[in-house]
Amino acid sequence: AVRYLQDAGYDMLNCDNGTYDAWYWAHPPQYMPQNCNLEDVAHIRQFVDIPVVCAGRMQPEVGAQAISDGRIDAMAVGVSMALTGFETLHQLVLPLVIIGVGSLLFAVAGQLLGIRFGERFNRRLKTEAIGGIILIMIGIKIVASHYISL
Repeated sequence: AVRYLQDAGYDMLNCDNGTYDAWYWAHPPQYMPQNCNLEDVAHIRQFVDIPVVCAGRMQPEVGAQAISDGRIDAMAVGVSMALTGFETLHQLVLPLVIIGVGSLLFAVAGQLLGIRFGERFNRRLKTEAIGGIILIMIGIKIVASHYISL
């Protein structure tokens, strides 16, 4: 299956074992084993020529060794909330509220600006027609690229 992705034009695969039904494999919590996706991702690497990135509780030393052995091309890591210096849930409340309210305000402002400027520009430029033409041109290019090397 991964060869299909490579043949379709993918230039990198960021791999884990997560699905919509099992998010804990894509973003494994502390009780999941270290390097829990490495063996499966290393197996995928054997079948493609594009870079393969492994995620999932990767230990830096193990990931570096897997990269130097050619088993994977890169590893993906994230920062745990434990590393931010917050020790209790109460300490997180204020930053989370600020982030949530800030996101809400930016979303509302963006919506209002979009409505206001959209009404002005749509009268003069007929933006829906321009957007439709652009999408049609993109579609023509994609179809043509499958029959002619562009």
